[in-house]
Amino acid sequence: MDSILPPADAILEKLEIEPKSLRTIKSAQERSQYRAVINWLTRYSSPDGASNLEQVRGWLEAFHHLCELEAWEKGAILLFSRLETETREELHDQLNLWGHHSELNQVYSRVVNQISPKLNAIILNSLGRLWTDLGDYGKAIDYHKQSLAIDEELGQMQGVGASLGNLGVIYASIGEYETAIQYHEQHLKVARKIKDIPGEENALGGLGLAHLSLGHMRKALHCHRQHLKLAKANGDLQGQAIATGSIANVYLTQGDLDRTLDFCGESLALSREIGYRQGELNGLGTLANIHLEADDLETAIGYYQEVVAIAKELGIRQTQGLALFGLGIAHSELEDYETAWDYLRRSFAIAQDMDDYSGQASVMSNMGLVLTSLEQYDEAQTCLEAAATMLSQLGEPYGEAMTLRGLAELHSQLEQYEMALDYCNRALALAEKWGLEILEDCAQLQQELQTLMNPNLAS
Repeated sequence: MDSILPPADAILEKLEIEPKSLRTIKSAQERSQYRAVINWLTRYSSPDGASNLEQVRGWLEAFHHLCELEAWEKGAILLFSRLETETREELHDQLNLWGHHSELNQVYSRVVNQISPKLNAIILNSLGRLWTDLGDYGKAIDYHKQSLAIDEELGQMQGVGASLGNLGVIYASIGEYETAIQYHEQHLKVARKIKDIPGEENALGGLGLAHLSLGHMRKALHCHRQHLKLAKANGDLQGQAIATGSIANVYLTQGDLDRTLDFCGESLALSREIGYRQGELNGLGTLANIHLEADDLETAIGYYQEVVAIAKELGIRQTQGLALFGLGIAHSELEDYETAWDYLRRSFAIAQDMDDYSGQASVMSNMGLVLTSLEQYDEAQTCLEAAATMLSQLGEPYGEAMTLRGLAELHSQLEQYEMALDYCNRALALAEKWGLEILEDCAQLQQELQTLMNPNLAS
């Protein structure tokens, strides 16, 4: 198996470590630590079929020995050294690509606030990204704001842009999409000014996701296509995987399953080619959503269960919560409401733990629909009304309209037709305003309710 590590001599030279000079070090303990660094860099060889982590084990062990020497800058240099992988990632970014969050937390925690301000800003920004993936948004925001302050003071505009973009990702994750768009637009402006192509890619991708969440389909598709064009021009395989996956989600939202499948397949293949675990998870999740949309429920359930297992293994709680949500929807469609309720309950607990208000609202809306099917009408109304209020506050018209329609159907089952019609009219108004795909369903429900209230209309 070809090594993904650069030649050891080149790394030792970069670290300014000369093996022949070890005998001049007077402290036996210090000399022993440096000898361990050299041995791990020069003598360690991973076996055939070794895991991703085992392939870089020599570098990681060398890093920890450097930290024992309090040679923090040298340790950071090792983290920022590029591997000979297809995407030429730095060591710490490759660990993130593989999804090794525990190891990342260990290495970042050892050098943070121990190194130069310029390098420390990078570590703080990376810690922010790590805790975003792990779902602790409070910690993530704190780290990004620390990084932003340092980069602004140093005039490091690329770092400023990265922190702005990562803050945008967090605010989108907790449902504050307008705030997210503001951060991503600031990032895009900075990236274009300093000709930071990877930064421009990230800003466009973040903008597209935020616009999709607000139902701005054309804007979302435009941003993601620009992202894909830049990624291809830059030879950025991870960027291509992300952009094609995002385009797939836009088409899925529009109900275009053929195009969704094409772009999702491309994204999944690229993610697997470069070992991008989050991209693989996203692709599997989209495949599950495609089969759910096509009423191929058993296949959808299989994909969702695969996503839950991988996300749990990697500690990516938000993705785990989304897959549990999908399982709840699928079992609801199968009219297995007790199982659906259990999955939705678990999804809601994760969203609540992560302060993901958008996730809480979406899950709560579907919990209300399940409770309606179980004829637990009081509890269903409480869930649906709370969800409708939250979705309105978050500016999510599609979710709000679907929830109002659910309230209309609930009151229709209770033969409270006037109240049902009021909720239906509100859902219809939102669908007409935003051009939502549930427009026809709302109009049909409105007609049915008007007929029930005035049977003479049917004649």
